[in-house]
Amino acid sequence: MKAGTTSLCQDLQSNPDVFFPSVKEPHFLCTDQILTPSATKQYAALFRNAQPHQMCGEGSTGYSKLPDIRGVPDRALQVIGSKLKLIYIVREPVARAISHHYHLYRAGNAIADINEAVRSTSALIEYGRYALQLRPWLKIFGRENVFILPFEEYITKRRQSTAEVSQFLGITPRPELVVAEKIHNAAEDLGRLSPVVMPIVRAMTRSKWYKVHIHPRMPRCVSRCLKSAVSGDPPPRPAPPSLTTVKHVIDRVREDEEELRCIMGRVHPIWDREERLQRFL
Repeated sequence: MKAGTTSLCQDLQSNPDVFFPSVKEPHFLCTDQILTPSATKQYAALFRNAQPHQMCGEGSTGYSKLPDIRGVPDRALQVIGSKLKLIYIVREPVARAISHHYHLYRAGNAIADINEAVRSTSALIEYGRYALQLRPWLKIFGRENVFILPFEEYITKRRQSTAEVSQFLGITPRPELVVAEKIHNAAEDLGRLSPVVMPIVRAMTRSKWYKVHIHPRMPRCVSRCLKSAVSGDPPPRPAPPSLTTVKHVIDRVREDEEELRCIMGRVHPIWDREERLQRFL
């Protein structure tokens, strides 16, 4: 979450050998309901327009939200099977927490003060504990089926990174089709729903019925107009975290980052501590 998932999905599906449903985050695997025949059928319906040669994918960020959402890898194994390929983007945890906080604040689900929010909203740090999120996936699907992509490398080398992911998926890379200048789902591009409309729209767009039957048939221009009609201007970004808060986040994820470095087989830390601190002096 808040690590370029939408852009990567768009870059991958620029390749004609890849199919993504119109709903980028269906989140079907987040609950045991997916194990019922009707829900499994609904999930499969998202991919009904895929061609036989295409590899199907989706980008539900809820699949890596421990400890809030549990059991996703087990359900993925039961529904999709052991040949599943996984792509996990990891972003420097402080930057991810700042972006996540703004995401919540914009929706009216967090206070403006990130220094207080980081200490009261556990998800801001827990979702950035990447080794924690990866462990259950690695246990079931194995390291060879998981591609870990640092966000910072992806945004600076989008065509190359997309080509590497394509090779991991076993499809012919088409980096020339990637529009590297286009950033998808940037925070400032998203308006804030009015307090009255927000719960109605949220409930509608998160329903499986909408994802399976309405959204795939809705022209993209109509979808964008609808969003614009019910959204207001995004609020200004809150003040950045204090140096004390930055140190707090880094210290909380320090052991997790070391575990992630080992999982990725890297010699040096993925993110340099002093370099991060310097940005907030």
